[in-house]
Amino acid sequence: MPPPDQPRKPTASETALLAALYTALAVTEEKIEESAIKYRELTYVRSCWLEDEEGRQRFREFAEEKRYPIWDILTRFRAQDSVESVFREIDKAASAKEQALDAQSTLRQSIRELCRPFLRSLTIMDLPDEVLLDIFEELEGFTPDHRRWNFISRPGVNAIKNVRLVCRRFSNLSSRFLIRRVQVTPDLSSIAFLDQISRHPTIARGIRDIEVLLQFRFVSALDSFSGLIGFLREQLGNQLDRFNQVWARVHGEDKMDLYHKIMDGGTAAYLVLERMELQRDEEDGVQDAVEGDGEHLEFLQKVHDKRNMLVQEERSLVESGQFAEAIASAMARMPAARGLRLTDNDLRFRRDEHIISAEETVWEGIKRVALRPFCNQFRKETGLEDPDLGSVGQIINAARRAGVELESLAINLHSWGKPGSIMSSLGSRDVISGALKRLKRFSFDCEQTLDGKEVNEVEQLCSTFTGTPSLQRLELRLNRDEDLNEAPPWVNLTKILGTTMSRPKLVHLCLRNLAISHPIKLLRLLPSPMYSVYLSTVRLVGDTGTWRETLDALVKSACEWFKLRRPLGAECETWMTGANYVEVFGTTGDSTIDDTSQAERYVIWGGSYGPNPLKELEDRHTPEVETPPPSP
Repeated sequence: MPPPDQPRKPTASETALLAALYTALAVTEEKIEESAIKYRELTYVRSCWLEDEEGRQRFREFAEEKRYPIWDILTRFRAQDSVESVFREIDKAASAKEQALDAQSTLRQSIRELCRPFLRSLTIMDLPDEVLLDIFEELEGFTPDHRRWNFISRPGVNAIKNVRLVCRRFSNLSSRFLIRRVQVTPDLSSIAFLDQISRHPTIARGIRDIEVLLQFRFVSALDSFSGLIGFLREQLGNQLDRFNQVWARVHGEDKMDLYHKIMDGGTAAYLVLERMELQRDEEDGVQDAVEGDGEHLEFLQKVHDKRNMLVQEERSLVESGQFAEAIASAMARMPAARGLRLTDNDLRFRRDEHIISAEETVWEGIKRVALRPFCNQFRKETGLEDPDLGSVGQIINAARRAGVELESLAINLHSWGKPGSIMSSLGSRDVISGALKRLKRFSFDCEQTLDGKEVNEVEQLCSTFTGTPSLQRLELRLNRDEDLNEAPPWVNLTKILGTTMSRPKLVHLCLRNLAISHPIKLLRLLPSPMYSVYLSTVRLVGDTGTWRETLDALVKSACEWFKLRRPLGAECETWMTGANYVEVFGTTGDSTIDDTSQAERYVIWGGSYGPNPLKELEDRHTPEVETPPPSP
């Protein structure tokens, strides 16, 4: 007989009984899954079609034509009584699922009672580290697809903090899930923090993404003291006007003491800056200060000197390549950091651009704004010069030289920066493309309306990073201002992807404000099935293809999820009327995500939905040609 602390081995009859129970459990779980699927489908039918008499009539028409996408489960229903049959089948599916769940519970209880003598007592501490890491990652709730929102909103991060308090082993293992993305800016303190994180024995293993904020202090117009004074005076004046309007609209007559305190301090500072600007001299700077302004003049001169020092430090880091090399070295030390996001705008830092604040004096706000870097959106709003974004190419090349094999690359820009600054820093396209053989996700966003030269540069940039067969997700989101006197040129997806290289893994496609030429040739290079395709304001170029042909090609790609918003070109601008457009594509603008147009249903459901809606519309639009009578 085995010792009390050791489990005994099961007999042959017990082993056979356990095998039979596990087989029955597997069969029962299959029945549960089948009944659950059937119940969901039938419930969907009921909610979509059978809630009112109009929906029932439409369902009967679809049943007669067998156009419904899940008709395979309804073929035994006759058209005249299909509605009542659906409700009966829903009750049967619910009853079958309930019975299967009861059988599953009974089988599991029997298995537990039979196995109890053969199992030794185990706790969670007996699990290996690999299993615990999987448990902690599931607890964190992080989705490793490198989307920005997944790094900002992680509901399980507080649970991870509590797990670290359990014991030393749990703390060591779960610490890698505390930080998923590190944000770095071109200054020494930020680089030092990144270097410290990359050398941490535990936290460095959990970093998935490096976000580089391309916000710079350098502005040639602010190098001089008088230029800085004029800039600060203009910003303070604009913000005082906005503060006065917003306060009156939001607070009315409430908190007037705070209102007068802020307005009086801001107005006094504005007058000081205005007097200094009027007294400026091109050679000697500000002349003798007005009585009482000497303290403020000394304060602003110190701020100007510190700003120039920070600008020189920033330019030295960027132009020497030290900034890019520090990022690449840190990524090489972190085994999971294979995502890189380059952006010139972060809304979380826009609040620092306001001089007026209830938490500090106006002069403290002036100092903060004068010393901070400027994002591109702020530069556009205030008329400051575009920055040099050569750091984009420097960082990517430095990562290549450090041996970092990027899996995700995102470039999110508010403006394109100085013309040619990005492309000139990238270097050889073949070298860059050869180093991105493992790139799975690429996204490019630009909020600026591009001109002709910038469009060519964007096409070259995107083609450089999409020239790999490993690409799985492509997101290109651009902006267009149609109110300009001349229609701006379009970025062409076909010029980016080409029509010769196959994309066997590109199953996610998201496009906004792009043009496509030869869409059929392009779609033939994509895999089937595709998981998701989102097209918003996409134009078909010239006579290279029609939307009717494009919808047929998308049906062959078997998209599981498809959205088409505001298509342009081809039929949309030739013979289709406004009513025709709404009938096939929905509204003329971006609809809500729940709206499904005829074109979308045709692509998702294919032949089970019916013929191509554009073909039907075109057949109705094309007049029948009468056959001329035979000549006598």
